[in-house]
Amino acid sequence: MNRIMKALFPFLFGFLAVFPGLCYGDEEEIFANQVEPDALIVLDLSGSMESPPSGDAGYSNSKDGKGNCTGDKLYGAPTGSYNKYCGNNYLYIYSASDACTGPFYKSSSGRVDCRKKVIAKRAIYGLLDDDKSGNDKNYNKNKIDKQDELSLGVRLGYMKFDHCTYTFTTASEDSDYPGGCNVLRQGFWKLNDPGLSNGYYRTMYELVTADIENNADRTPLAGALSEAKSYLDASKTGDTAAACRQKFVIFITDGCDNLACGANHYTDINVNRGFTYKGRRSALAAAKALKDAGYKVFVIGFGGEMPKPLVNTLNWAAYFGGTFNPDVAQVGDTSAISLLSNPCQEEAVCTNFNPSAIGYPGGSDALGSDLDADCSYSPAPDCCTLAPNDPGFKNLTGYAFLAGDATALNTALRRTMDFVKEARYSFTVASVSGARITAQNYLYEPSFIPLQSDPFWQGHLKEYKIDDSGKVVKPAVLDAGDVLRGTTARNMYTYLGGT
Repeated sequence: MNRIMKALFPFLFGFLAVFPGLCYGDEEEIFANQVEPDALIVLDLSGSMESPPSGDAGYSNSKDGKGNCTGDKLYGAPTGSYNKYCGNNYLYIYSASDACTGPFYKSSSGRVDCRKKVIAKRAIYGLLDDDKSGNDKNYNKNKIDKQDELSLGVRLGYMKFDHCTYTFTTASEDSDYPGGCNVLRQGFWKLNDPGLSNGYYRTMYELVTADIENNADRTPLAGALSEAKSYLDASKTGDTAAACRQKFVIFITDGCDNLACGANHYTDINVNRGFTYKGRRSALAAAKALKDAGYKVFVIGFGGEMPKPLVNTLNWAAYFGGTFNPDVAQVGDTSAISLLSNPCQEEAVCTNFNPSAIGYPGGSDALGSDLDADCSYSPAPDCCTLAPNDPGFKNLTGYAFLAGDATALNTALRRTMDFVKEARYSFTVASVSGARITAQNYLYEPSFIPLQSDPFWQGHLKEYKIDDSGKVVKPAVLDAGDVLRGTTARNMYTYLGGT
């Protein structure tokens, strides 16, 4: 029989004190409490951040005998007569607009500084100036105040690394986050603190501004993430809202780990350059450790035309860190990698690896360029592409945010913060029902499950059969949410105007 009922209960309110893991609040609304989340920004200030988004090389119309660019400007890709690949040497760093899409020039006259570290500073300014009172391209620190703290509603912290030159995989190897080359510069602080006349966001921006003038050396992805976890763990001490407060890491980087598992800045380049399968695996293990502790890791890769092994590694780090990029389709087999208890373990298949024997697109020179290693000789373990569970050569997309210019970096940083802000709310119920609608002999009920440990809510659309007496038969016939989660191709239908 045909039963058509009006929608019932836009939301189901209640107070259920028996659900563990929920922060309970008033019965009047499901968004019961607002507990400001914590977000730790980890900024890569390695030597490569001195380059523009196009990197430390590009295309010009002339070069010298040593392969250095000598033309009037530099592009990130071959453009007309600007088709000679050459080294930048940190000279071509200015562009006509603050989008920093190129071309890049040596002269600053009438142009914008487009070094990646400077672009990152401006993007962080845009985040801290949440009410946009300083949106005049002057980046006036005095426009960052307590009003921005209140409007953003997130307790921010800031950690950076620079001048890292020694092996660095775990927090203990760098004497933890108060010192060493990876340092916590600003811890989480109370928003709108009456003891701070201007708030602490402004102080954070001042620290970033000072830090970008002192970048150099290598990239300890695994070590920095490990120290981020150490700080997030410690930040719970004395926090009366620790059980409810969600914590995140926002990692801005332009490179792979080249300091994990014994890599050394001072070792001969042909012995250990550092960009190895061990370092890539270590970064994933550190991201997974953060997620397992209840902290999600957003990864923002910054740079144009990043090598595929780097892109893959950043996507895998985001995946194991429990996040994804909602603006890009998630493509790849996430079961292709299993994390090892010791990501630094040697792989016999790499001991006698011959780069010229694998048919890498572009040959061993291209492989060396992608790995920033010398792959012209054999055996070359650092150039190995065959190591088990190496994320560099397991294609994955749609998890990290990849920014090729200033506009994209601003968008990525703001997008990640949108997710963090969603974590401000706690909930009074384990499942919230939407409208219930019946059609024919079935009842359809949408619902979502707000999880305290995850801002990405799980949705359901269940179909229940109604028997001849009008009783709803349980369990549900199907759950469209479960069906969609296992489907990559989808068709969405709407009902409008009778069709």
